[in-house]
Amino acid sequence: MSNGGIIGPVQDPSFGSSTITTFTSPGTYPNPSSFTSADILVVAGGGTGRRSPGSEGGGGAGGYRYMPAHPITASTSYPITVGSGGGQDSGGGASQFGAPGGPQTIASSGGGATGGRHQNGSPGGSGGGAGDGATPGPVRSGGSGNAGGYSPPEGNDGGNGTPSPNYEPAGGGGGAGGAGGHGGPPGSGTPNTITGTDITYAKGGVGQGGSYPYAPNVMPDGSTPMYGSGGNTSYPNPPSPSVPQESKDGIVVVKTGAFSNASGVWTMEDVYEGRLAGTWGG
Repeated sequence: MSNGGIIGPVQDPSFGSSTITTFTSPGTYPNPSSFTSADILVVAGGGTGRRSPGSEGGGGAGGYRYMPAHPITASTSYPITVGSGGGQDSGGGASQFGAPGGPQTIASSGGGATGGRHQNGSPGGSGGGAGDGATPGPVRSGGSGNAGGYSPPEGNDGGNGTPSPNYEPAGGGGGAGGAGGHGGPPGSGTPNTITGTDITYAKGGVGQGGSYPYAPNVMPDGSTPMYGSGGNTSYPNPPSPSVPQESKDGIVVVKTGAFSNASGVWTMEDVYEGRLAGTWGG
C-alpha cells in the first residue's frame, strides 16, 4: 500500500514561491491572483519621548497585530496605511491593511506618548511610560495599552515612574511582548519571521533616569539604550542621547504562498519538503 492504507490518488504537487510585499509608507496592495488568504503583519508608529531635560518616560511601541491565513478576496486591491512615529511629545500614527470598517481590515493603534516629568504616560497600542513623580505626591502611571481593544491584545501598558525631587528614573514604554518597567526598562517586542528574517517588532522605549540632565539606565546586558524612544521594529536606536525623543515608523507586511495540485492525497515527504521550503499553504 503506497498510500499507507489511505484510498485516493497520490499527487505530485508543484509548489510556487511565496510572495512578500512590505510597506514602509502608504500604498495599495493589489491581490492580482486567486489567493484567498494571506499572512499579514500590521505594526503602527511608535510614540515619542521628549526633548526637554528631566526624567521623561519611554515612548510606547506601536500596536502589533499578526494575522496568519487571514482571508482576502481574489483580484481585489487593498489600501495600506502606515503610521509614522510620533513627533515631539505625541503618539504614533495608526497602521492599517484594508479600507476602514471593511470586513477584512486589520488595524493597529499608534504608540502612546511618553509622560514628561511629573506626568502620566499616554494610552496607545502600547502605553507610554510615566515621568518621575513629584514628592510629595503619587507615583505617576504609565499609559494603558491595547487602545483598539483587540483580542489578542496589540500591546501592553507603559511603566510607572519613581517619585522623587531629583530626576529619578521614569517608566519604560510598553511593548508588544510585555509592559514597560518601573523606573526605565522597556516592554519587550515580539519576534516574527514573516519577511524570512527573524525580526523583533514593537519594542517599547527606555525611560530616562538618573541625574540631570541625562543619565541613561544601564540595561541587564550592560548596554545603555536610548531612553524616550518609541520602539517599533528592531531598527537600532541612535547611539547618542542627544535625540531622546526618536520614535519608529510603522510597517505592513503581506505574504502569500502558492501551490497547485491540491486535490487527492499528498505524501508526507512532499508535505515535509514544502514546509521546509516555506511553500506549504497559501
